[in-house]
Amino acid sequence: MRTLIEARLAEQVSVVDPHAELLGEVQGSVPRKLRDMLARPARPAAVLLGLVERPGGLNILFTERSADLKDHPGQVSFPGGRIEAEDSGAVVAALREAEEEIGLKPEQVNVVGCLSPYLTVTGFLIPPVVGFVSDCFRAMPAPAEVSEVFEVPLDFFLGNMESMTADFSQQLWNADNQLVEAATGKVSIKRPNRFLWSYSSPIEQLILSDGQSLWIYDIELAQATVTPLDDAISATPAMLLSGDSAARESFEVLDYFEASGVSWARLGPVTEGADFNALLIGFRDSVPERLELIDGLSQITQIEFFNVELNPRIANSVFEFTVPDGVDVIGGIE
Repeated sequence: MRTLIEARLAEQVSVVDPHAELLGEVQGSVPRKLRDMLARPARPAAVLLGLVERPGGLNILFTERSADLKDHPGQVSFPGGRIEAEDSGAVVAALREAEEEIGLKPEQVNVVGCLSPYLTVTGFLIPPVVGFVSDCFRAMPAPAEVSEVFEVPLDFFLGNMESMTADFSQQLWNADNQLVEAATGKVSIKRPNRFLWSYSSPIEQLILSDGQSLWIYDIELAQATVTPLDDAISATPAMLLSGDSAARESFEVLDYFEASGVSWARLGPVTEGADFNALLIGFRDSVPERLELIDGLSQITQIEFFNVELNPRIANSVFEFTVPDGVDVIGGIE
């Protein structure tokens, strides 16, 4: 991945006019305030898009701005700020700001290039400086500017997880924080749209998708239910992990935060009518560790993954379901 990023940055040629790009995002008439801002010279600034190499892959470095700041308090952002007169350019400014804000020394960053500059609605022209950060870096945030420093796996944004196997435990808590149900099992996932959740306790059950049909097989009842795998299931937690890019577009990122060494992303459904209100997914060293689902009744389903293996080779036949003799099938597929 590092080699690919370096190669793409080396061959990148900026042909986009930042002013035109910003205007292209405006729907309807251009507000007068925006026209006035575009008529003024842009204020130069820079941010550091820091990539940290971890055992599970690359993480992106983020900061949460102090709640005491006058401008954008509590905002999640990259380290960065204005390009001052003594800065020789964007790279120097981004590295200086990163050292001031989070204690990241310039020698701990290997800068590999810059992305195309973008113009903010507040009039700053910002070229993101891309650099690989030493995995020995330990954040020392400046309290007056930064309340927290955290990492989010790059794979989460790029969707580079093609397959996964893991053991899991699952707990369902009601709105009164009482444990309703606990279960354990194994899961196998292969993009696009193939998954197998095999529950071993408290009852044996399979929830399986072969990419076209969704099967739920209750072994004790000798009963299987089958439905088409269509848009109705696209905005579900199962499809977040196993779906293609179209399925992942059914979610919007609401927040990022870090707790107890786990980097969390809070997501919500894009469309109305989903059977859940929020979904949290937690990564440790770029490896999925936990899922938390909050439904419309304020119940919380918590899933913790163990013995995770990312991108193993899994045959498609693993996700094929053959109806056993004597099993009743409910539903059907066209």
